[in-house]
Amino acid sequence: MFNLIYATRTGNWELYLACIEEVIPWAFAYDRQNCARYLVPYLDDMRALPEVMPEVYDAFLEGHFSVQLSKGNPFGQNEADKAIENTINRDCKTGGGYIGFSVNFAATQRWVLKYSRHGSYRRLFREHVSLEPNESKLVHNNLTLARIKSDMVTVNRVVDVLENVLCNPWIKNAQLASLSSGLVATAEIRDDLLDAKIKG
Repeated sequence: MFNLIYATRTGNWELYLACIEEVIPWAFAYDRQNCARYLVPYLDDMRALPEVMPEVYDAFLEGHFSVQLSKGNPFGQNEADKAIENTINRDCKTGGGYIGFSVNFAATQRWVLKYSRHGSYRRLFREHVSLEPNESKLVHNNLTLARIKSDMVTVNRVVDVLENVLCNPWIKNAQLASLSSGLVATAEIRDDLLDAKIKG
């Protein structure tokens, strides 16, 4: 989603699609089945978007691909499905969750009918008794001075690890380490990764 946002905001739609196309062979080569399976039709749909759905394409270019839940929250833009998670689905949460009765069709129907109504009542009640936050006074926690200082410390630590602990993986005979596990790849795996494009 971030890549799509960047592409539409900077006008780099073709560059975005070219990057997706470049990734697809790597997904097949390294057995990333979901990426290999879904990136091909995704790329096809995105390339056809200006002709098939020009209104959607124009909306993307104008930045209409996310939902802002609060005017006072500059970090509040989400994809539409995440916005639903933060609104309708949050109001419909139940003790014990939905999983316990999801195999019972009648119980599921009752839950859908009942808790959507309950959710709307809860939201109206919170508004009525002024439990909803005042958006004009809302300061997002990412904009507080303490959070900014904490984030800068974290960024500096990441930079330090990248510059002083890990090495450049594209240098021949360099140690290639996994960021998630910290394990160093064997020479065979390293050479396979570094020479993958040459091997085709």
